[in-house]
Amino acid sequence: MKRVSFLLIIFLFILACSHNPVWVKFDSIESYAKERPDSARAQLLAMDQELLNTPSLRARYALMLTTANSRCKIKEQDDSLINVAVKYYSKWGPKKEKFLAYYYQGRIYENSKSYENALKSYIQAEDNISESLSVKYLSSLYLHKGYIYSTYYAIDKAIKAYQNAGDYALKGDWHTNYVLSIIASSKAFLINKQPKQIDSCLVLLDSVIDRENVTDFQNYLTIKLHYLAQIDSPKDSILLYADSLLSIRPYLNKNSLINLAIAYNLGGKTQLACQLLNQYKNRQHNAEEENRYQFALYRIKDSLKEYEESLRALEKTMQITGFDVYDRFRKDTLFIEEREINTREKNWIVIVSFIGGSVLLIVLGLLAFLLKKRKKEKRQIDSLLDDINAEKESLIEILHENERIQGAARVALGNRISSLAQFLAKDKPQSLSQVNSQLEALTENRKELLDTIGLLYAIYYPDAISVLINKGLSTAEVGYCCLLQLGFRTKEIGDVINRSGSYNISSAIRKKLGLGPNDTNLSNYIKGLFESNNT
Repeated sequence: MKRVSFLLIIFLFILACSHNPVWVKFDSIESYAKERPDSARAQLLAMDQELLNTPSLRARYALMLTTANSRCKIKEQDDSLINVAVKYYSKWGPKKEKFLAYYYQGRIYENSKSYENALKSYIQAEDNISESLSVKYLSSLYLHKGYIYSTYYAIDKAIKAYQNAGDYALKGDWHTNYVLSIIASSKAFLINKQPKQIDSCLVLLDSVIDRENVTDFQNYLTIKLHYLAQIDSPKDSILLYADSLLSIRPYLNKNSLINLAIAYNLGGKTQLACQLLNQYKNRQHNAEEENRYQFALYRIKDSLKEYEESLRALEKTMQITGFDVYDRFRKDTLFIEEREINTREKNWIVIVSFIGGSVLLIVLGLLAFLLKKRKKEKRQIDSLLDDINAEKESLIEILHENERIQGAARVALGNRISSLAQFLAKDKPQSLSQVNSQLEALTENRKELLDTIGLLYAIYYPDAISVLINKGLSTAEVGYCCLLQLGFRTKEIGDVINRSGSYNISSAIRKKLGLGPNDTNLSNYIKGLFESNNT
């Protein structure tokens, strides 16, 4: 009898809700909200807020208005409205509304560049996928997840997300998102330097791209130019696609202008590159764009053999950036558009320099030592100067091709480049002893070496680095742990950092990690930590 009474109450409640004029109004608005989002938004904004007198009404209103704002291309950054829906639907469901609440919450966090929170919301949305949900929402979800993975340089995860986005777009016959997913995948493959995959994407894009869609066509041509530069294609091929992109000049965005400037510089049309770069300069508005302009100017002036202006532009590039990379990895990482692709220098030099910047310093020291023993001093000095210049160029390439490197990592690399540039700008040393003296000045700061190692590792193992920082380890101690991860023994690390008290730093780390004297070997513990937190 009690069960029958309970069911009767539920039935009467549902019946009452179905005849509630506010619910009827919501149903009416929802019937045309997709086709006429502006009208839906206006109706929702005009509603009397006092009528929203229950949590369920307020939750539905919050979700509908947030959806309408998104469809009207309004990029909200305030999460107070959508949080009303999240708070209610996270407890009471149903799954479709729970998915949508978390999805739009993620979109708002993404608009405000709070990528870590956005990713958490998207993962919550993914946990609430239901059969009643449109596959177009799933395509959009994975497209946005891929974008955020790219900001953290988790390229393999980004590629997988973009592929899911494309699959759902095909299933939902959503041509726009299908093209976007291929374009996004192409960019990820460019970052990973996977020419076969890029070539497959370009073939697919060539068959589905709408050349009347200026935005998509610009993306296609830009990817093609980056790809040709990456595989060291002949100048004629690069210029062919650069001319195609230039043909839609009235519609070019700022990003395309600087991409064209770089392409024409590679193709040997330096004067045209200068014109396009000046147009970009006239349209730039922030420090990020100024930074890109100065670096492109550095490359072009270098091609024109105007070395003084080239160096000045490089120095300005170094001065513009400066953030705390550890805070960025602990909180969220700001995305600095897509990277410029320029591979005139050897790719393997870029990779080795990026991963093993600290090893490069050791190699330079060893090279200086070996040069002392050689007979032909003049030839030895020339060789040494060439090696230092190669380091400067490869480090510059890292900053250029990896604009996601921010904060102290960028400052550390910038300081290194500035030091090398100053060294090279001086008069040519007359003896090997002078060279050795100047090289020692370049490698004196051993603490900076440890800091740089930690910063570079933070890009590949953000979770592991975050654990170490949260345990209270200093930046130098984080760098020490990274050397253990590389396979160095404690004695070898003492040689690398020029410290006789390597044992003391090891003991301090063990204490902060809560390891007793008889607990596991510190090196094994660190390697296990990196393995378990490998993203």
